Amino acid sequence: MIYTIGVLHKSMPRSKEFHEWLDKWSSHLTDQELQDIFSLRERGRLERWLDRHNHKMELMRTLGSAVAAITGVLVFLKLFNFI
Repeated sequence: MIYTIGVLHKSMPRSKEFHEWLDKWSSHLTDQELQDIFSLRERGRLERWLDRHNHKMELMRTLGSAVAAITGVLVFLKLFNFI
């Protein structure tokens, strides 16, 4: 595996040219600027709450879509006097 900017890649090694380009591009950046670019930002309370309840929200969205689809079929059937 190849380590690239905080991410593990299994199949995409970096070329020598890319390393040279990246070194040239980042040579003018200070250590603080590099840290700001590649550091993870602090997550707020709302984002953490949403992450904890993500699967529940996906289930509700799926169930809501299923109910909407079933309702649409029933309306269609009623409209054309099949039920």
